[in-house]
Amino acid sequence: MTVRRSAEPWTKIRMPAQWAAREGLADIGSAQLWYWDTGGEGEIIVLNHSATQSAQCWSYQQPALAAGGYRVIGWSRRGAGPSSAGGDGTAADDLRALLDIVGVESCHLLGVAEGSAVAVHFALEHPERVRSLILSGSRLFLEEEDYRAMNRRAWLPDDHGALPHFYELGPAYRGGNGDGMRTWASLSEQAHPAGVSVSQSGGAQPWGRAPLTWRRLLTLDKPVLLLTGDADHYCSASHNRLVAQHLLRRELAVIAEAGNASYWEQPGAFNATVIGFLDRQCGSASEPPPAPIAPQGPWSEPYCSVAFPPPVTGGEVAIWDAVPVPEQVPATEGYAETSPVRIWHWDTGGDGEAIIFCHPWSQSSECWKYQQPFFAERGYRVIGWSQRGFYKSDKGPADDVGSSADDLHQLINYLGVERFHLVGCAAGGCTAAAYAVMHPERLYSVTFSGSILLPDEPEFGAIIGNLAAAPPGVKTNIPVDFREVGASYRAGNPEGYVAWQALETLAHPDGWYLTQPWGADRNWATFGEVDVPVLLQTGDTDMSGTSTLLRLYTQKFPNCELRVLREAGHAAYWEQPVAFNASLWDFIGRNGRRRG
Repeated sequence: MTVRRSAEPWTKIRMPAQWAAREGLADIGSAQLWYWDTGGEGEIIVLNHSATQSAQCWSYQQPALAAGGYRVIGWSRRGAGPSSAGGDGTAADDLRALLDIVGVESCHLLGVAEGSAVAVHFALEHPERVRSLILSGSRLFLEEEDYRAMNRRAWLPDDHGALPHFYELGPAYRGGNGDGMRTWASLSEQAHPAGVSVSQSGGAQPWGRAPLTWRRLLTLDKPVLLLTGDADHYCSASHNRLVAQHLLRRELAVIAEAGNASYWEQPGAFNATVIGFLDRQCGSASEPPPAPIAPQGPWSEPYCSVAFPPPVTGGEVAIWDAVPVPEQVPATEGYAETSPVRIWHWDTGGDGEAIIFCHPWSQSSECWKYQQPFFAERGYRVIGWSQRGFYKSDKGPADDVGSSADDLHQLINYLGVERFHLVGCAAGGCTAAAYAVMHPERLYSVTFSGSILLPDEPEFGAIIGNLAAAPPGVKTNIPVDFREVGASYRAGNPEGYVAWQALETLAHPDGWYLTQPWGADRNWATFGEVDVPVLLQTGDTDMSGTSTLLRLYTQKFPNCELRVLREAGHAAYWEQPVAFNASLWDFIGRNGRRRG
């Protein structure tokens, strides 16, 4: 196997110099609205900020759009930044009044998050004044049950207690760019020193005069670009595919390694996508959306964090292409006579190379429904097991907890397995890492999928600290499925989501058991001694085992590959089983006794 190159965890993008712009307060009677305006003779684009920000958030967009020949206007809604709070009317009414004051007859509208709702309401109420719309990470608050149900599955609970940067910025960015995260958070605090009110029911100004419905959206005969980040929990790719089914003229794109604030996290890809769309709309008539394109490969290999401009596509879209759970192949199951605890396991048997799967903390031996038949049918002996305290495996004596790596070693000796491929997902990756340090001679390869590995190193601690939902000691309510299952899957595949939740409940009949040690020191020195082939794999919306963290690990394992699966979270094995299996099969096929 070829040793892969190492990568920097995150490549920071310098803030560009701003173009000259006039700024001030526009008096609309019931309020004063702060705005800035680059001026010029080009077509006009008006930027509408999210609930967490103000017109100060567009530092990456203002010069790029102005350099592209556009007149760029940013404004702060009531209560954001210097704009006054209170008063009657809607945000769409305020935008109309502002445009009247600055002499704008028609324009393109770009809205992020709640700013998208303002843009849509304005376009429906004043269609003659809108050329096109760009809705990025949109929160449209549609009065439709299918949309609301998506939100209930994907969004944090109302009492989550997390800081805005946790739910607005993607985990890859937060983990790798602490300075950028803190700058964004500072802008948010300046915009809302008394805190953020996101929902209209929570006291924010109404977006428009009437609720948004699918029927109303279908009357919006304007070109629309639906943008989102791959790690956006509030407007996932599934959300945008649902909205796209109710728009006459729309294009879709997903920006890699970004959350709800892709304009800030991946400004290069964001700006290129926006300008490309705008350029197609300029002139006397807009161009049609791009033709449907062939799907991207099942994974990417992002050795650099800077995202390329994403493919933009029109055409029909399905919300989610669900993969049915396949029929399982016959397997022997039972307890291994190991000491001091018998270990529950299943084993498909046979003479093929063995693959042993180590489950996440949220799951057990029963979570590998998609992997068991796939690999068994391709000639592999497939084994799954439950760690102590998980489905059917006892916790064992409190004074003899052993380690998960020692338990695994006992299991494979009991089963008579000499060498094997080891696959660890999430916490199971910590077991796999400890085992690879202790017994590398028993391994053909090791795969870490969505695993943080928990090395005792300051660099790791800094990244994990940036991923925290709140400061130390502050209580939050972040459900386990929010952390484990990607937002697009939760939103788009309710049946699969419920099935994953049922397996999570099955795995923990007596609550989560988290006290057993892994079994070996994990640090840069021990990682450097693991000379077997290593696959570092994660989902693009993984909340902890981020691409940023795995890029750091490419510097520490001497013989590794890096892959990121699209539209998957911590549970990529369940959310994207086709891609997960294809990636693992490709990797182990090149690194076992059968390799050519």
